[in-house]
Amino acid sequence: MKKSNVFKRSVSLLLLIVIILTMVPSFAFAKDSDEQMDGVEEALNKVLQYYKDNPPSNPDSDWESFVGLWGAGVNLDPNKYDWNPMFEKTIISNEHIRYIFSLLPIGVDPTSFIDRNLFQELLAHPMEVEAKWGSTYKNAFGTIGKHIFAIQALDIGEALGLDVGNWNADSKDDAIEWLLNQQDSEGAFGQLNKLDHTGWALIVLSQYREQQRVQKAIDKALEYIKSKQNDKGSFVDTDMWGTGENSNTNACVIQGLVALGEDIADPNGKWAKDGKTPIDGLLQFQQEDGSFWWEKNNPGNITMATKQSLIALVDLVNNKSTWHRMKNEIKLPQLEKNRVDELNKLIPQLPSVNNVTLNNKQQIMRLYNMFIQLPDEQKNEVENRHVLIGLKGKIDTIEKEISELNEAIWKLPGDINKITLKHKPTILDIMARYDALNDEDKKHVEYYDEVLEAMAMIEKLEQENPADKPGHNKDTDKSMHQNLAKNENNNIGKNIKKDIIEDTDSKTKPIMDTNKNPKTEDHRIVIILLLFILSVSTLTIMGIVGKPSRGK
Repeated sequence: MKKSNVFKRSVSLLLLIVIILTMVPSFAFAKDSDEQMDGVEEALNKVLQYYKDNPPSNPDSDWESFVGLWGAGVNLDPNKYDWNPMFEKTIISNEHIRYIFSLLPIGVDPTSFIDRNLFQELLAHPMEVEAKWGSTYKNAFGTIGKHIFAIQALDIGEALGLDVGNWNADSKDDAIEWLLNQQDSEGAFGQLNKLDHTGWALIVLSQYREQQRVQKAIDKALEYIKSKQNDKGSFVDTDMWGTGENSNTNACVIQGLVALGEDIADPNGKWAKDGKTPIDGLLQFQQEDGSFWWEKNNPGNITMATKQSLIALVDLVNNKSTWHRMKNEIKLPQLEKNRVDELNKLIPQLPSVNNVTLNNKQQIMRLYNMFIQLPDEQKNEVENRHVLIGLKGKIDTIEKEISELNEAIWKLPGDINKITLKHKPTILDIMARYDALNDEDKKHVEYYDEVLEAMAMIEKLEQENPADKPGHNKDTDKSMHQNLAKNENNNIGKNIKKDIIEDTDSKTKPIMDTNKNPKTEDHRIVIILLLFILSVSTLTIMGIVGKPSRGK
């Protein structure tokens, strides 16, 4: 017994040890994951201190720094910057990109910068590039890097409600198509610094991934990136200008992965190698002063390495792409003031709620969209905001009413010969609601002529079968008359019968002139008396015949 108990205790102890050892790695990974994010926040604080000591000033070299600092919540005062772009409107290098992404973070509108609209100028570049470099660059904004950030800039401008010229579905489709054509058989984008450009491309493509062709390209790019990850968690690019591990490549790839929503902080996830993540790969290049070196033992271009790493760290802390956040979070004070002034001027020119039609929708919605994009404090400065909100609500109501009418008409039988009297209530309801619409809004009701044809059929059916009109129930009438017949000898029953018959007749028969009608009340009384006499006589005779004789 003792040996058996000892054996059982040994087995139990062994199982307990196995369970504990099994749980240790997960505990360790969880701890490492928390430590990693703590390390990211610490690294971000250090780089922000670096920029406090070395503030950015020039869009040509610092444009990504402005984006990263804005994303980190740093207040960038536009009064500190006095920029005067001297480049030509038709220049096809990167100046437009650099200035747009430097102006937006400091709260300046690129559509009215020194009387220039940088978005519209940028949108003209594909034609200029194609004219200069040939058909290979058709629909391209320039190099692949400029092309990527041109799409991003125009998408941001459009989301902010700025004047981005002819940036529409067709031009977007052309731009995305050109970008997809730059992907090689491995899944990489670009010919130089492939991993860097692939990471950047994912920032843009992540916003178009509902397209099947785009998602296919994304999947292929992720396979390529994963194939370039080493045991330290870094992404190593040795193609063309690639020189192995460096902070720029890691930062660009991290930006792309965060834009896609990939979890790169999990030491046990798909983006980890032996517990090392891309975060470990990036942070190994940070220096004590907060800056990032290009390589561990080679500072390279510290400005470029630091600004790209800054954006990657901000992305990680917010768990969202900084480039994507700009669409909804950028504030342009001067633009907001101009919008308030424009709204206060244009809202009084709108029609009243009683006179508004769908013809006014575009005008109303343009002002309404301007209004809702304002910060709350600016919304309160719009004097007639309640009028605008009311007009928007009326447009919604009209659209809903027309939609319901079109649906009701669609549900009617398409074949006029299938229209029956049971459809009359629905048809009358449609006609009443249609008549209540403004004449302009009636034009948006489809196939109303079929409703009129259906109503004509209803009238025809009623003329042919007047007893079939709605409200006349032959079964009810039959039952009612049968019950009255049973009480024929009851005076009360006679009176009820008379009243109901007269009421029923008045609803189902045309009113008759009793002076011309041979069946007057006098005739009716005579007929009743004759029937009564006949009944009594019949009963008397039956009684005599059926009475037994006394002799029997």
